Amino acid sequence: MITFKEKTVTAVVLMVIAAIIVALSGCQNRSALGHIFESDVNADAQIYESGANAEAQINKLSTLYINRDMAVAQDLADMVDIAAYIVVGRYSRFDPTWNAANKMPEEDTERYTESRLYRFVVDEVLKGELADEDISVSLMYSTRRISIESDAKWDETGRITKEATVTNEVSFFVHEPLYIEPVPDTVYILFLYGTKDLDVYCPALEPASIIISPDGNASLLSNLIGMTDAYFEEVVQIDESRSVTVYTSAVSIEDWVSGQTFDSVRAQILARVALILE
Repeated sequence: MITFKEKTVTAVVLMVIAAIIVALSGCQNRSALGHIFESDVNADAQIYESGANAEAQINKLSTLYINRDMAVAQDLADMVDIAAYIVVGRYSRFDPTWNAANKMPEEDTERYTESRLYRFVVDEVLKGELADEDISVSLMYSTRRISIESDAKWDETGRITKEATVTNEVSFFVHEPLYIEPVPDTVYILFLYGTKDLDVYCPALEPASIIISPDGNASLLSNLIGMTDAYFEEVVQIDESRSVTVYTSAVSIEDWVSGQTFDSVRAQILARVALILE
């Protein structure tokens, strides 16, 4: 389980790099309801570094903070309002992973966001219109981050006091803290957006899934439920001798679904959709 630990970092270097985020058309996070997370396109990640290599004088990355903006629902009505498609069904199988930083079948050798494709068999459409009852759902799994380390120096205001004469590129993958592996042959209600050019659907906001138990009880799915810290934390091993600690911003939400039945949640969704269509 990824948790956040309160930590003080003495910043001696401030570097800004372009974040390698999902740029998939139609699978970008939509308008913000709650305030969290880095925007999926043209976002910056700030790297705060402490410590340096005494021999080479290269400031080595040790800590990465990621602050993002995305749509976060505050209740079921938000989920219904934002989603273009709401479907009931089951995940049937796992398809190969793909680079969601680009549209298929193109490959981007620099930007890479691993998304996992799952086939989802639709039993009922509660909002929107689908041409197919068997759709692909893309869930972001990890993103490659690239940092250029150097011997450049900055003062406390961020002004460069010494230009770089030596550089070193560091590449590593950061797992998506909101990813939850689907359970096959289990009933879900998904809140999705679809792409214009590809037959791929993705979560419209966070949370975007409700899981239904065999006895018909509903539960909201999100790693934000009951979150007690300001960040998710992940320690990424770069090589045998060093690692980077990654902090991804988070907010806490309540589970406003658990305790209700599938029939009750379905009725609320349909009522909200009818209100939208009036």
